[in-house]
Amino acid sequence: LMCQGLLGTSRVALVEDEELGLQRMHLDCVLNIVQHDVAVMAEDIMSACAPLKRTVTEFALHPTLGEYQLSREGVELSDYMRENGFHVIPLSKLDQLGYGCNVLNLGGGDILASNEGTCRKILDSPAFKGKIEMVDVRSMTAMYGGLHSSSQVVQRLASVGTM
Repeated sequence: LMCQGLLGTSRVALVEDEELGLQRMHLDCVLNIVQHDVAVMAEDIMSACAPLKRTVTEFALHPTLGEYQLSREGVELSDYMRENGFHVIPLSKLDQLGYGCNVLNLGGGDILASNEGTCRKILDSPAFKGKIEMVDVRSMTAMYGGLHSSSQVVQRLASVGTM
């Protein structure tokens, strides 16, 4: 997609990790954006010294060549998020294991969450200006899925002549 210029963005951040745990295998298990400038993140990955840290390799679209080139690498994930204007709310390991990071952002500041500790931490943050609704999804989490994991964005473009 990068080589074909199909991403529609000036930068791409590749998040890398060495961990292979089932409950942390996807990025939405340890990080999620809950508002345009607020994110939740598992606190045990939030440090350059953290044994479970995630690092970012960034590619930037070259303005004249029209192709992505390596611009940065090895940046610790929470630092990268803060450098890009995000307030990061740390979540405990217990909340992370309870699918705390796996919230569903509905837009406009509306969030669906399934973890009570996460709801409290987000609502206690002065940076968060939205609303949260707690949803019981134990049937999904029993199968190692969460709210964000169960969603999919579909954008349909109108076909010519159908309007």
